[in-house]
Amino acid sequence: MAAAPTSMSTAATSLPSTVRMRTAHADSRHVHPDVRHPADDLGGSQASKQRLKQRERRLLLVKVLIASCVLMCLVIAGAYSSAMRHSRYAHDEAADSNRCRGMDVRRPCSAAKEKAGMCEENEVGPKEFQTAYRGRKPLLLLQGAVEEWRKRDGWPFKLDDFLTHYGDAVVKQRAASYFQGSRSRVTERPRTLRALLQDKEEAVARYGVVFDSIGLESDDLNVKQARMRAAFPCPQWVVDATLCPDEWDEILSVGVGSPLAGVPFHVHGDAWLALILGTKIWHIVEPGKLTAAVRGNWQQPPARWNAGGNNDDGIAICEQHAGELMYVPESWSHQTFNAETTIGFGRQIGWPANQSFVEHVATTTEDVLLKYQWVRMVTTQPSNVRDETLNSAIAMLESMNADMPTFFAGRSRLAQVLHRLGETDRIRALVDEMRDIAASLDVAEYAPSIVNIAMQAAFYFNPRSGLFGDEDGEELESALRLAQPAADRMGKWHSAHLLSVRLTSLMKMKRVNRVLCTRLARDLVPLHDSLGSESPVPEFFVDTLYKVSNGIFSPDS
Repeated sequence: MAAAPTSMSTAATSLPSTVRMRTAHADSRHVHPDVRHPADDLGGSQASKQRLKQRERRLLLVKVLIASCVLMCLVIAGAYSSAMRHSRYAHDEAADSNRCRGMDVRRPCSAAKEKAGMCEENEVGPKEFQTAYRGRKPLLLLQGAVEEWRKRDGWPFKLDDFLTHYGDAVVKQRAASYFQGSRSRVTERPRTLRALLQDKEEAVARYGVVFDSIGLESDDLNVKQARMRAAFPCPQWVVDATLCPDEWDEILSVGVGSPLAGVPFHVHGDAWLALILGTKIWHIVEPGKLTAAVRGNWQQPPARWNAGGNNDDGIAICEQHAGELMYVPESWSHQTFNAETTIGFGRQIGWPANQSFVEHVATTTEDVLLKYQWVRMVTTQPSNVRDETLNSAIAMLESMNADMPTFFAGRSRLAQVLHRLGETDRIRALVDEMRDIAASLDVAEYAPSIVNIAMQAAFYFNPRSGLFGDEDGEELESALRLAQPAADRMGKWHSAHLLSVRLTSLMKMKRVNRVLCTRLARDLVPLHDSLGSESPVPEFFVDTLYKVSNGIFSPDS
């Protein structure tokens, strides 16, 4: 039995050394299971490093996958946002094309973005505006051109808030026919903005329109407007587009929502108007396109005008909303009316800056408004105009008067020219035509026009003109009496104003008709008393008014 171990030991020693080491190592592990061999530590360290590297590779792969997913999401989101934005623009542009026909509608792009080449396709920067639009064609700028106003005062503006800040500013309320060539101011009424916009008298509201320069003089009326002028300076885009020089008039435009309240076709220099409240309708006609057929009835309120199917031939029709800016080039005829109460600010330059262009259009096209404006230019000082030019202007007026029965401004202008030339017989015929026009118009539709036409006709019977020797004022009173129903239709103030004009005119005659003057004074006194401080009766005439109403006529009267 003792020989067995010896033989096993001998056998073990006869094995290769590597086998003996593994066997010994196995025996030692078997005998001492809690003791780690140094070889195990070396192998475990390498395996741990490998596992760590594998884990790091997996984490890196996960990070790459996450980053790829995030990037993909951002790309998809950007593409979706861009698609939605362009879809919205496409929708807006379709809507804009429906409310603005015959003119471009763009969004403003800042000068900085334009310089960096970042303006989008439907945007226009100040530099492009100068080359593509300035003096060439009208443009409606959508939201953004008056961004400074929005940021400072909030948006949208509310009428009550506006009146809280600026309601005490005094402006001149005018009627549409004020812009049709009459020298009469009988339809012009100084009022506060609050009184104008909160007037509940329907007759007054129908004809309420303000188109006034603000803060340009130092009189009391404009001092009250100073805060409003300072609150709405030229926006930065407008400044960059050089549409805000110091010599341009700053304009306040206020109108009530009425189909009878608006500004008929007129022209001036380059101009822009931005709305802060309401909706305004524009009709804009390219120079040379406003023919007699297109213009139609000169006494027609702007909302009643019909383009006659010529919308695609040099005529643009556009609906401007609050926050948008309208640009109209020099000598483009345009008229406006309000779909609702509107308030806007803008600037315009005097007209014409280019007289040769106006003369060219007037003498080579059938544009009746530019013809009339050219006649006004050359007949303002007939003594400085060559006979050939003056005769051409007179012939042009006579032709337009023949083509347009309701064109009283042309007859008024021709009468003024003939007055300076001393041709009283022809003037009398024109005055009779003007009275016929006034008598033919519907009082409900054309009240301001009737008043202005009658006032213009009456001028030639006034003692100051000395044309027709109307010593007792019978013909003058006949012309003014024609307008009284129209003035009454416009409201108490206009009624009182015309009565005051009638009375003061008759009191200046060589032979005063005391019976008629007393009757007019008695009609005027209750209106004067009810209007109080707003009465149009001149202050110096008030004492005389009360005396005459009682039949008292003194030498001072």
